[in-house]
Amino acid sequence: MSTASSDLGHRHTILIVDDLPYNIDLLSSILNVDYKVKIAINGERAIKIVNGEHPPDLILLDIMMSIMDGYEVCRQIKANPERKLIPIIFVTAMEQHDDEEHGLTLGAADYITKPFSPVIVLARIKTHLALYDQTRELESRVKQRTVELEHYRQHLEDLVNERTVQLANRNEELQRVMGKLVQSEKLAALGHLVAGVAHELNTPLGNTLMTVSTMDDQLRQLDKELAAGKLNRKRFDDYLSQSRVALDLIHRSVRRAAELVSTFKKIAADQKSMKRHQFGVVDLIEQCLLQFRGEFEARSIQTLFEFESEFYLDSYPAALEQVLHNLLENTWVHAPIANQLLQVKLHLHSASTDNSGEHQVMRLVLSDNGRGIDPEILSRVFDPFFTTSLGQGGSGLGLYVVHNLVSGVLGGSISVESQVGAGSQFILLLPLSAPQTVTISVFDRAS
Repeated sequence: MSTASSDLGHRHTILIVDDLPYNIDLLSSILNVDYKVKIAINGERAIKIVNGEHPPDLILLDIMMSIMDGYEVCRQIKANPERKLIPIIFVTAMEQHDDEEHGLTLGAADYITKPFSPVIVLARIKTHLALYDQTRELESRVKQRTVELEHYRQHLEDLVNERTVQLANRNEELQRVMGKLVQSEKLAALGHLVAGVAHELNTPLGNTLMTVSTMDDQLRQLDKELAAGKLNRKRFDDYLSQSRVALDLIHRSVRRAAELVSTFKKIAADQKSMKRHQFGVVDLIEQCLLQFRGEFEARSIQTLFEFESEFYLDSYPAALEQVLHNLLENTWVHAPIANQLLQVKLHLHSASTDNSGEHQVMRLVLSDNGRGIDPEILSRVFDPFFTTSLGQGGSGLGLYVVHNLVSGVLGGSISVESQVGAGSQFILLLPLSAPQTVTISVFDRAS
């Protein structure tokens, strides 16, 4: 292959544009050996060839032509995006620098002045064809890379769409599984709750049944002795004494069962059963403390109530009163330390849920200086049926009820802090206006 052949694998084509046959023949004789040559004797014909199916690789363009000068031909070719990279070399007898600058401004690659040397013509042509081949190769690579990138982009888009569909399906499946798990947990919690209630009720009801059975046997025995004439005063007095003890046990057992049933009903109660209205919190707390004054005096408990000002809540006073009742009862049952005065403090003040100072809430802290709560059980104090006084009358439902009422009906939150030997404090954060639609669920802590 000739040195003038293209690296792209074809013989270059040169278009000679001139309206003088002599110039055409001279340039053709120089170029025919190494290149294909096309001829146009005017500008219009040149533009048709350039815009045709097989455009030239380089154009030798005369400036001074009668119908359309070389500048206009150059301008129109460069205006075509598909042909503007074809190198144009002006061939002219003009030697003015202004003319050369004008042509270069229009996009011409070079100038050859007449009379020209064949060696110079071939050297200029070879140089610009090499540059043109490199430009086309780079352009081809760019197009190829663009196509590859487009394919890759499409592949990624398809992959993303596929993954999106898969994730959507997986999420839907997870939602179904989670729904089943939640339902399973609720059923398990219900079973645990029912089992706990049954266990708690079993003791007082079992004691009652055993005592009634014993009394029934004794009464039958007494009837037999009476019928046989063997009943004496001492035997009758013993029966009366035993009956009083049995009745006292029955009374305490039935009362305990009734308390458990009442507590369980409070857990499952719907907030609609409570009346909502505006009330003063300070007045409610003072009334509650007054109700328990006898309990405090009997147990030598010292109480202190501090508050900044009166707070008015649009909420459920019965629910808050029940919370205070359970917290105070929990204190005098679990907090006392032998030979130490138990002090119970209530501190009421305002707080905000964010740094902006907005969303005001009421903060009520109930603290004591009692025995405190062991760290390993601190996180379980609000769980249903959890108690550290098993067999001593504790049901493990008091703080569970408190948590449900605070987080459900009152729309707030409750937390506990404690240190063994240094007492405990329960912290309530309550909104000034309770939620409009809230129900209490037995699963709030169990699930």
